[in-house]
Amino acid sequence: MTETMASLPCKSPAGTLTLVGDGERLTQNLFPDQSPPHEKGDPSHLDAAAIQLDEYFAGGRTLFDLPLELRGTAFQRRVWASGSLTGYRGGLGLKRKLLDFESSGGNPAAFELGWQSSQLSLA
Repeated sequence: MTETMASLPCKSPAGTLTLVGDGERLTQNLFPDQSPPHEKGDPSHLDAAAIQLDEYFAGGRTLFDLPLELRGTAFQRRVWASGSLTGYRGGLGLKRKLLDFESSGGNPAAFELGWQSSQLSLA
């Protein structure tokens, strides 16, 4: 049985991301330079992911509550969320901005202004 994938574009400070799902779960978050799947299913199950991503970039969410099935090779799974600045599909500049955003406590200005962790005050 062939699985029908659905996709939903989602605007973010990192550009337009594409959320991809299998009808029940979020399976991928594609960067602007990646192509979504050709098959088009009903993307309504991705609405919650888009809302939570908007809340994250607005600084109001730090935890996600989504059904996930992230797909990747064994190597990709080892690399994901390692915290290092190597091997990031979105580019090291974007990873740096996301890490700065998170270390600022979700301050949207940290992402928009491209602050570096060393520039943030933890007062």
